[in-house]
Amino acid sequence: MQDQHHPEDPWGWDGELTPVPGFGFFPERVNTELDAVTKEILQQEISVIPDLQIFNLSSAFIGQYKCTILNETWPYLFPDLSLKSQPACPPTWDGSSCLPPTMPGSLAIFPCMESKENVSYLTSSNATRICLSSGYWDWSQPTNYSHCQQKLMDVSGKSEDLDISVLIYLIGYSVSLSALLGALLIFFSFRELRCLRHKIHIGLFSTVCLADISWISTAFLQSLIHSDD
Repeated sequence: MQDQHHPEDPWGWDGELTPVPGFGFFPERVNTELDAVTKEILQQEISVIPDLQIFNLSSAFIGQYKCTILNETWPYLFPDLSLKSQPACPPTWDGSSCLPPTMPGSLAIFPCMESKENVSYLTSSNATRICLSSGYWDWSQPTNYSHCQQKLMDVSGKSEDLDISVLIYLIGYSVSLSALLGALLIFFSFRELRCLRHKIHIGLFSTVCLADISWISTAFLQSLIHSDD
């Protein structure tokens, strides 16, 4: 995909970089391409699940899936970095953010994620993680999110809207979970469906089920805590 105006920089790395929360600082073209590829592949994967749409999936699940796509395509999207003599630290999901590809022996700096464990964060600050000179991430210590601040919520003015939003999400996740459990039941009930392709689908269904259960459980526990207050 060659740009006529920037033949040596097709993605716009020499221009202005856009902060992508939980991912890094990318040219707008890189982020647009990454979002488009992620949406296309994810849509194909979930198309076999009845009544399941992308908007039913949690932002954390979509972010992790997008990170997986970036892990496979980063040499294409980051050509200058991929041509360095030393291997770079590859894109990796740390549980909350996607560590961007980073030069060995340097510090990865990327905007704070939008949410973590159902808590919203300001994306104006940055998180960091060390990329060792060997080209591997430093897992001896966690990603530094100390500068990431939670969003403050106006409880008096938005509590009612929040309750409605939680209820809508709860209904959506419950419908999604019910459909997924039904699909898994069908897969496990018929031996002829136990082929390699369907096993891949079973793995995807199970992952989304766990994500749905995690959100519903967290929302239930938070409601119990608020009721005690």
